[in-house]
Amino acid sequence: MFRKAFATIFALASFAVFAQEASFPFRPGAATRPHLLIVNVAEALPEAVFAQAAEKAAAATMTVNCWTNSIPKSIYRELIDNPTLLSGRFGRQAKIVVFVEKNQVGPSFLNVPGSWSVVNMRGLDRDSPDAAKYAERVAKMILKGMAHASGSGATQEPVCVMYWDSFSLQGLDKVKTVISPTAYFPMLSTLKGLGGQDLLIPQHEYEQAQEEEAKAKADSKKKAK
Repeated sequence: MFRKAFATIFALASFAVFAQEASFPFRPGAATRPHLLIVNVAEALPEAVFAQAAEKAAAATMTVNCWTNSIPKSIYRELIDNPTLLSGRFGRQAKIVVFVEKNQVGPSFLNVPGSWSVVNMRGLDRDSPDAAKYAERVAKMILKGMAHASGSGATQEPVCVMYWDSFSLQGLDKVKTVISPTAYFPMLSTLKGLGGQDLLIPQHEYEQAQEEEAKAKADSKKKAK
């Protein structure tokens, strides 16, 4: 039920307004609360791949209120000329926005810390990875974008997604879809500074939502048997 609702809302999001933003099943709350927004630009990723990767990246941030959306074309060049466009397009409660794009030119990351980040998915499939490895790479790149946009930089922890030597395919495959304390706490500090405590999901709500999601999955498996 949760997954179906998520997919339905996501499919409607051709323009960014509050009613069309989608929360993850384990992220209770409303888009009218401060949140971090992950945006699929011009169908850079298939909907299912984007939803799965964004959810996994969001899970690594634990209780950060994360939402998703999609837009038909890139706007980052316009944002450079007019920074106020961000809140005008996505609303003032979208405190950090991560744009997921697939461009044939440009860097892997373009970041304005404390505001937004562009994550370029170009080349993640150049060695023909299987679907699972590709999805994992996408999730790691989104998590990197979330960290960059929130002001976190490279770390020395080899498992952290922000490890200094993880900016190649080989390096990316070695790290985990996790963020170490060295990167997480600066990220959290920035997010709290932008959105206050309301940008975080209370721990008891987060745990309750996870339990409900797990129960829903278990019930679904029972019905399938």
